[in-house]
Amino acid sequence: MYFPTFFSAVLTLSSCLLVDAAPEPCKSDSQPCKSHPLVKANTFEAPELAKITEKYMPKDEYGKLNATGVLGYKPKKIPLQAQAIIRPIKALTFDKLVSFGLNNTALFLRKEVQNYQGYPWSTIGKVNSYDELGGAIGGCSGTAVGRNLLLTASHCLPWGRGDGKWQMEFIPAFNGEDLVNPRPYGTAWVTQCRGVRNTDDVTGLDYVICRLDIPIGDTTGYMGWQASSSNSFYKDGTWTSVGYPGDSHDGNLQMVEDGIKLDDVDDEGSDGKELESYVYSTDGWSGGPLFRLVDSDPRVVGVMSGNEKEFSLWDFFTADHTVSAGGLHMARLIAYGRENWKP
Repeated sequence: MYFPTFFSAVLTLSSCLLVDAAPEPCKSDSQPCKSHPLVKANTFEAPELAKITEKYMPKDEYGKLNATGVLGYKPKKIPLQAQAIIRPIKALTFDKLVSFGLNNTALFLRKEVQNYQGYPWSTIGKVNSYDELGGAIGGCSGTAVGRNLLLTASHCLPWGRGDGKWQMEFIPAFNGEDLVNPRPYGTAWVTQCRGVRNTDDVTGLDYVICRLDIPIGDTTGYMGWQASSSNSFYKDGTWTSVGYPGDSHDGNLQMVEDGIKLDDVDDEGSDGKELESYVYSTDGWSGGPLFRLVDSDPRVVGVMSGNEKEFSLWDFFTADHTVSAGGLHMARLIAYGRENWKP
């Protein structure tokens, strides 16, 4: 988030990217939707989490950058496909483009991931939420970051419904236009989540980890992660983001934006980061990963939070940004999940 200084006053308008199209109806081969796990979600504040994870957080792997990271996992049966095979598609109506600003050229053309069953694209999927009876209430994106661990945006959770009154499924490599095999790696269901509660704001702490009922990451693989207290660590990199935006084929296809350079990195408290770039995301992309490959190993550094518009009253300056949430708090959440939520 951009914070005003003595010399400037700022008004920020934020827009989380939650749901554009309703999720696919809840499905199961053998059971009705209402029989799936009901989710419990709890908050994890930074000081508490830092103390809990201190003993098993990896040490600085980048020296002076004060950055840390952990490897992902690629199953032997899934080929490594470091580059996305893409098919450009028309994404938005003219009216939609005008609403986001015609200077945001990434919105003119969407790129569909065609090799979505290859690694690491296989780790990214659709996240659908339902009420306790199986009625659809939301759709987002998410990433496997452990054997039974999902990373997604906090605002994708229906926090207001309370514990035990909603369900959530993760469908890795989902392709809703494949009528034969739309779920090539099956479905995993969420049993509990931990993170910072967020409902409608774009922030650098907009993420949760969720425990899955099966170790689906053994089949799909899962991403590693990176984080740093240094803003230059993020600004010096080139990143990729993937999600399921509802304005492209009703959120049924995996879309990618690559070659992303960050315009700015803002601190969110002591451990959160707002990773700001040009605008490319729309509703449904929320929860999707911002990542890069390090020696063929995918490392997630952020989670799609939404778009924001910043006005500086002193500088007469307007900036539109797509914001992913990252930082050490995200890293500690994943480390906590891997250590304590083992299958």
